[in-house]
Amino acid sequence: TVTEKDKVQLSAHYGLDNFFDTGCTIIDKVNREYCKKILVVLPNQSHPVHHHIKKEEAFELLHGECVLNMNGKDIQLVKGEPKIIFRGVKHSFRSEGGCVLEEVSTTHHLNDSKY
Repeated sequence: TVTEKDKVQLSAHYGLDNFFDTGCTIIDKVNREYCKKILVVLPNQSHPVHHHIKKEEAFELLHGECVLNMNGKDIQLVKGEPKIIFRGVKHSFRSEGGCVLEEVSTTHHLNDSKY
């Protein structure tokens, strides 16, 4: 559920004109010593390769289907099986049919994502 307290952002690294191909919707639920986000990936949408300097995160598939790529290796996410992404690991994700992911991580810091 999205509430008025949540921060909702469109991740559109290649511009809003390309959002339906490359991007996702990010809903920030908590950002303290730990962070929780909900990621909504539309059908046939992908999020570009990046890594984090400070943040360690885990993705868990809540709905749909999603392929996580870590260091060039594709991993099909499975409901109930979170995948940990350590600091510095290059990763991206994509979905043919659309998906909802939960991201739990250490604190989110501005400019920590390197594309």
